[in-house]
Amino acid sequence: MRSEYISIMIGLLFLGATVISPVAAVADREVLYVDVSGVGPGDGSMEDPFVSIGQALLMTPAEIRIAEGSYGESVVVYPDLILRGGYASGSWFRDPVEHPTIITGQGEAAVSGSGDLGELEITGLSITGIPGITRYGINLDSVSGTILIGRNLIFDLQAPSGIDGEDCSSTPECDFHGSSGMAAFGIICSGTNVIIAENTVHHIYGGSGGNGGQWDYAAGHTDGGDGGHGAAAFGIYGKGSLSCNIVYAVFSGNGGHGAGGFDDTGYGGDGGLGGTGGWATGIYAGTGENHLFSNLVFDITAGAGGNGGSGTWWASPADGGDAGFCAGVMLSSVGPNFALLTTVDSLNVLDGGDGGHSIPYSGPVLNPGADGGDGGECRGIYLASTVGQAIINHNVVTNTTVAPGGTGGSGTTPGADGADGTAYGLYEYSISRTILSTYNCLWNHGTGNYYNVSAGTGDISQDPVYVTGDFGDYYLSQIAAGQATDSPCVDAGGHILFYATTRTDNFPDEDLEDLGYHYPIPCINHGDVNGSGDITAEDAQITFAIALGSYTPTTEEACAADCNGDDNITAGDAQATFFAVMGAGECVNALI
Repeated sequence: MRSEYISIMIGLLFLGATVISPVAAVADREVLYVDVSGVGPGDGSMEDPFVSIGQALLMTPAEIRIAEGSYGESVVVYPDLILRGGYASGSWFRDPVEHPTIITGQGEAAVSGSGDLGELEITGLSITGIPGITRYGINLDSVSGTILIGRNLIFDLQAPSGIDGEDCSSTPECDFHGSSGMAAFGIICSGTNVIIAENTVHHIYGGSGGNGGQWDYAAGHTDGGDGGHGAAAFGIYGKGSLSCNIVYAVFSGNGGHGAGGFDDTGYGGDGGLGGTGGWATGIYAGTGENHLFSNLVFDITAGAGGNGGSGTWWASPADGGDAGFCAGVMLSSVGPNFALLTTVDSLNVLDGGDGGHSIPYSGPVLNPGADGGDGGECRGIYLASTVGQAIINHNVVTNTTVAPGGTGGSGTTPGADGADGTAYGLYEYSISRTILSTYNCLWNHGTGNYYNVSAGTGDISQDPVYVTGDFGDYYLSQIAAGQATDSPCVDAGGHILFYATTRTDNFPDEDLEDLGYHYPIPCINHGDVNGSGDITAEDAQITFAIALGSYTPTTEEACAADCNGDDNITAGDAQATFFAVMGAGECVNALI
């Protein structure tokens, strides 16, 4: 036994306390530190950190580590940067939940980049912005490179709304139409190789359209301006590998209302059209091959159509705008596309806009009422490409609602009511795609479970019986975990198990795979890597081998070996395990 301890300690002396980073290129390059609570201006060292992220960016280091606190600045990344938040002030222990690094963007984007970004990492940040100004959490649109966006929290982004049309008297150039809102994106990312993983994105709002104004261009002769269109909202708009993300509370903008028209001369003066509602999408996967694995998407709402403007006397009323479009997951590329172990729930579209009324002035009503706008379309998983391949399995898709059309306006004859929308669980745009749908649960969809797709092997349509656990409301009811009944989604899949859980008692999924999103199992960093029940020399040796990169651990082994819980297994973790074996302490890594 003593020889084992000696060999471990010799290895530790050679390795020291060097962090073995997942991005190998960082090992010999500069790391700078930022802490807003520092004295300032700082030199970027751990002992005397910079006080703003901008200071560190000017030095273009390989890696920037940001301590907890609030940073009111926008960040522009550059190629091959590692940008990490979630560090404790002073100790530099990393836990993004306990020590949030909050970046409040001051412009259109909180974090952005362009061009070829090489190997880029953005992890452990909490990102928000100024309402009505910041509409991107992370904006990496039209970039290239190998990009990792992981374990970030993006929240409370409100894109600018459209501007109301002016009320003007005689100027021909009068801008009396309402302008459209602007789209909002929690994360938007292209790139050559993209991983978007373990992010939480919520409360993303597209801008609503402005209301129409009125243009008085002759005595007694007034046109009503059109309402602007509501804008889209996307939780994640990306490509590549999108796994273990949680997206909820995404709302697209409402269409603006058209203004009323007036005419007592027999000419023009019509009411303005209502604007259309925007698109709301939880996760959108674009070009190329996409792998969506164990994502959770819920509470996605598309905006209403605006009401059409009324017409007084000779002036004609205008139609209401159509409501928006809603999708939990949208796969738009040729692919192949894979959507596995994802739960989608509670998708809604607001109503179509009402048609304008024909209003009398000094005589009878002269025109028919205008038509109401159509209700919007709602899709749990939407396969939007006309060709290609998609594999959809082990998902749970529930509760999409039908949006009613707007009411037709009154007049000499009433306008037609808008058509109600449709709501499907799994919707295929074109029957020319190759779709493999197996082991899915589709339940409670307003129009139907499938469109242009047939139920496959193992597909069911039953209430999944969601229950609330430590991390959310989409665990599955299970007698073994203390609930009264078993969800029909338990053990309803094939053999694709991974270390995660659908149980409220956090036991890992076993036997056949449960359907739908799997929650992470809380990581207990106890040092018992081999699971023997005791911390032994073998545990220290395994931890040391992991730190050296000579052994690839399972999820459970990595969790146990990471004594300080900083997501990096280092010589410090091995040393802490060794001290625990000797009875000189617990598995708490003092070497950061």
